[in-house]
Amino acid sequence: MNGGSIVVFAASALVLAAASGVSCAQEAEMVYRARAGDTLIGVGERLLERPDDWRKLVRPNRVANPDRIQPGREIRIPLALLRSTAAEASVVQSVGDVRRGTARLDKGAVLSEGTAISTGKDGYATLRLADGSLLTVQRESEVKLESLRTYPGTPFVQSALRLESGRVEANARALAPGASRFEVRTRLATAAVRGTDFRVSAGGAGKNVTAEVLSGVVAVGDGTPANQAGAIQAGLLLAAGFGSVVDESRVPRPAAALLPAPDLTGVAALQERVVVRVRFPQLAGATGYRLQIAGDADFRTVLREDQLRAPDVRFSDLADGEYFLRARAADASGLEGRDASVSFRLKARPEPPFASFPAPRGKVRANEVAIEWTSNPDAASYRLQIAEDESFKRVVRSEAALRESRYTLSGVKFGNYFWRLASTKGANDHGPWGDPQAFSFLPPPANPEPPTESENSFTFRWPSEPGQRFLLQIASDEKFQQMLTSMETAEPMAQIARPRPGSYFLRVRATDADGFVGPFTRPQRFEVKPPPPPPPGVVDSSGRGVFSSDGRPLGRQ
Repeated sequence: MNGGSIVVFAASALVLAAASGVSCAQEAEMVYRARAGDTLIGVGERLLERPDDWRKLVRPNRVANPDRIQPGREIRIPLALLRSTAAEASVVQSVGDVRRGTARLDKGAVLSEGTAISTGKDGYATLRLADGSLLTVQRESEVKLESLRTYPGTPFVQSALRLESGRVEANARALAPGASRFEVRTRLATAAVRGTDFRVSAGGAGKNVTAEVLSGVVAVGDGTPANQAGAIQAGLLLAAGFGSVVDESRVPRPAAALLPAPDLTGVAALQERVVVRVRFPQLAGATGYRLQIAGDADFRTVLREDQLRAPDVRFSDLADGEYFLRARAADASGLEGRDASVSFRLKARPEPPFASFPAPRGKVRANEVAIEWTSNPDAASYRLQIAEDESFKRVVRSEAALRESRYTLSGVKFGNYFWRLASTKGANDHGPWGDPQAFSFLPPPANPEPPTESENSFTFRWPSEPGQRFLLQIASDEKFQQMLTSMETAEPMAQIARPRPGSYFLRVRATDADGFVGPFTRPQRFEVKPPPPPPPGVVDSSGRGVFSSDGRPLGRQ
């Protein structure tokens, strides 16, 4: 392999040295525990590709007598000497665009050496290797299974894949130390796993390789073509919670502590909107975040993924059901930190209808309120609640099976209220409540007082509230189509010139200080009578002359 190397071991000695940058060297090998009656010659005949290579085991293992090995003694055997046969991997889960070459790769498929796998923008594939370890190929990744081998006569399994681009996550916790070797090779580095959880990302030319250790130990070192067996020289050890970056220099950067898991305690366990919004506190040192939603707690069926600059994201088009959410923060070097995960239930359907009337924070000046909403084609009926408080602890009306998209509220005191709606699809399929809508239920406008009149004018007055402005209209018909006057005033009164004798109709509309335009008062009828005739012997104001007591003109003076 070319370039730097990342090798993972489970040895406790490495854990102690992990944070210090201690150099190490480790060759790929298997540990064989001798049984009663074992000899090196017999071990060579059973396990080695070339039986005579038993001689190569004498000196490294300090065996004094090849014909007599104490039972239980550990014999270290380089993998290069062992007899091997081809193994297979299987697809545990395939989500979205996952391909083997150009063909779709489905769950349950069996994979052999040389298989190339690619994932699209929504593609995720989880593979189970022959040793039981799991590898999840993330979206927009390219992977090739370079080597899948078993070793007859031993429990040892070797799996090696090449990550051309993208990301993989390895879960090898179930492996016993020395039971297998699992390598992830990249252009700049190789990760060999035994008994650990870790992540590797690889980009194209000019992009770094990152390794993040979640459990176990990783040895990051400078491998060379001369160390094809897997030797690591001048290594850097990474314990759980640490990561490293390998750039074009192929020299691993010093160990860096991974960022802690984000705080997801504020994510609601029940989500009731089609658009799921996830927000959580900003993490110190984070330059970005990765967030995933999956259908299972192991995140093998990832359904949505986003890379974020800020911890605030919306997901849409999820069906109602149970989900799992996972988030991690990334630092300036590109290392992604520890995971935080929570589960939630989405119950957003049938969706609540849209409120039509009253408008949000609207006012209704009347003796009753006609509450109206849109019709939801998925709803068989609707639920309605009206309360005195936004938390709906003081409910004044609750209707459970409204067939129509309107309801008349009456018989309650005037005041401020909140109302909300929900759709019901079936007997037990209740959708979530919609957002509460506030409105004010106020008395209808009081009718104007009877006008006061003088010889030349009429004066009107009506009740008012501070800050109101008014529109006064007078017409000769009750439908106000033959308008006599329409005037605005800031005072709750108006004076008009005395109209001709006849019947007239009056109405007033108030605009509150907050801009709310109320309804007109009910039309009020008033009469304008003709002026009485002047007394006898008196000249009228028109100068028409003198009248008798019965109103007959007596001529001019």
